[in-house]
Amino acid sequence: MKKKEKQVNSSQESEPSQGQTDLDGQEEQRKKKKLAVIITAIVSAIIVLIITLCSIFLAGGQPGKDEAGLGTSSAIESQMNSDESDGQGNGRGGAQKPVYIDPDYNGIISGENFGGQTDAAGDRTDNTETNNGGLDGQTDSGTNVGKVTLDFVDKKLLVGKTFTLTARVLPSHADNKKVTWHSSDETIATVNRGVVTGKSAGVAVITAATEGGRSASCTVTVRTKTAYDAPYQPDTIYQDMIAYGTQKGLVLDTSLTTNSSGVQFYEEYTGNSWYEDAPDSLAKRCTWMLDNVAQKAVDRTGSVNGYRFHVVLNADNNGEYHIYVVYR
Repeated sequence: MKKKEKQVNSSQESEPSQGQTDLDGQEEQRKKKKLAVIITAIVSAIIVLIITLCSIFLAGGQPGKDEAGLGTSSAIESQMNSDESDGQGNGRGGAQKPVYIDPDYNGIISGENFGGQTDAAGDRTDNTETNNGGLDGQTDSGTNVGKVTLDFVDKKLLVGKTFTLTARVLPSHADNKKVTWHSSDETIATVNRGVVTGKSAGVAVITAATEGGRSASCTVTVRTKTAYDAPYQPDTIYQDMIAYGTQKGLVLDTSLTTNSSGVQFYEEYTGNSWYEDAPDSLAKRCTWMLDNVAQKAVDRTGSVNGYRFHVVLNADNNGEYHIYVVYR
């Protein structure tokens, strides 16, 4: 009987111990769940932060600009949707613009920052702007000007004469090909819509520039007209050559012509377009012909004594001249 009571008591003592174990197990389970929730929340917050920073970086934004929705999945989804919308509309993320390679420019042109070339600028104005398109500079979907070139880098010009500069704005798909023309010294040369006019002797630099700071220049040397510039002054050239020939010791004989019997001669053709840029060459050519006559006289007779010469200028149908030094 006592043994049976002892077993009952032992059973009763063990029951509370088993109940306590169950309670401890449930408590441990709750702690683990709570820890898992905390870890999950921390990881989620880190992921949210990383995604947000990546979105801001890819969108070209500034940290803090789009922070309002951090910490919630709905805010992240909203941010991602917003980024997708910006990518489709502005070319920032999402679908990218295709890479463009311009054959006139060394380099790859893509996105917002690049260089390149285009066709000639449109209207040109003196110290005013040439409008060839929209606003200069990069816009959300725009293209900057990368380079400007001119068809001349240096040019010679007579006072009162003009020539036209043509500007090329690169690349061809730039939004704004607006060009501003400027002369470094308008007392020497002016520029109006790309047309340069010589005003007085000297050197001026003509510049074509865009609003974005790209530019190209041409150095213009202006000089006063001489007898050796087209249209020529034949009387002055004639007198100069006669004076030089007699100075060399030759004897002037006005009866000599290109048709005279036994006469030899040198001929120089004065073409307008070439000599207008190089009048000194024509003057040197005239003296060269007379130098050769004098040298021939020395080679044949030992001196120029009695060696006769004359200068003949004949105009052709274009108003240009053939200059002859005839001699015997």
